[in-house]
Amino acid sequence: MLRRAAVLQRGPLAVGDIAFGRPKQFTQDEVQRFLALAQDENYLHGANPHAPAILPGALTAALISGVMGTDLPGPGSLYLSQDYKFRKPAYTSDTLTACVEVTALSKGRRVIKMKTSVMNAFGEVVVDGEAMGINKAPELWGETRSGAGDAA
Repeated sequence: MLRRAAVLQRGPLAVGDIAFGRPKQFTQDEVQRFLALAQDENYLHGANPHAPAILPGALTAALISGVMGTDLPGPGSLYLSQDYKFRKPAYTSDTLTACVEVTALSKGRRVIKMKTSVMNAFGEVVVDGEAMGINKAPELWGETRSGAGDAA
């Protein structure tokens, strides 16, 4: 079953739920700001101003965090762990899209296991892996918030 479990569709999480982030092409300025924040001075990330720069792996993978915190599982989600495999370089000229798919759920612990990836515009996977996250929002687990909407 393929469905978008996002802000548009709030309901219980299910194995197979999938969400795609918005396509993103990083600018050289965004890369430079990230490098400054990360204290990364690797010349491969922009030595030649006339050629696309190789994106830092952590910046590319950060698109996954955006999907997790915005769409699936959604607001209130926190990372517990993330495994990455960098399959091929991504460049400032690439348009990238992250994807998150629920692969297992632990209702008692409120833990979500997810398959994660970032693809370029040709559908080639540049990063993939597995993430574990937690989200305690009752509606994601088929429950209602107690007291929600009650009059005082």
